[in-house]
Amino acid sequence: MSERHVAIAAIMAISAAKILVILLRFMEVEQAPVFIRRYLFAWTFGIAATIFVLWWAAA
Repeated sequence: MSERHVAIAAIMAISAAKILVILLRFMEVEQAPVFIRRYLFAWTFGIAATIFVLWWAAA
């Protein structure tokens, strides 16, 4: 595996762990405080954008 693949896998694992922790603490996202919902969505879209940029740079 190249270093890029390892980095992408690490970012995905970290983001999955953070999202899992947030969802376990606030099982109902609709009932979570507004800042937690914003954080969850911002983190998810931020990681998706980062993965896309890394994939684009590797191509």
